Amino acid sequence: MASAVLASAASSVFAGLSIRGTEVLRLQSSGASSTSESLDVRCLRVDMAHHPQKKGTAHHRKTRPKKLQPYDRNRKPAVYEPLPPAPPLYAIDVEGMEEREREKELAMAGQAAAQ
Repeated sequence: MASAVLASAASSVFAGLSIRGTEVLRLQSSGASSTSESLDVRCLRVDMAHHPQKKGTAHHRKTRPKKLQPYDRNRKPAVYEPLPPAPPLYAIDVEGMEEREREKELAMAGQAAAQ
């Protein structure tokens, strides 16, 4: 298919047409009389925009609400209560810790005596 396209492009006539920024090229074989043998190639053409749109942060900064009235300008930021302290990431279980330590020591002593 690609070789057929290249072969027809080598012996073709280019006709360009621009529709709203999209350039349409019609490749016609020199011996072709019908449109069934013609090939449409569509490619985007870069146009200079008269009114480019702001993107991302620039748009948010431009369209944010402005403090134009005196009651807005003189308003202080909201004061909130401080947040409670965050819970600890790790919790150490202190209850029964001494008993578990004694059990470990007895188990280690029993293994050492068995050897």
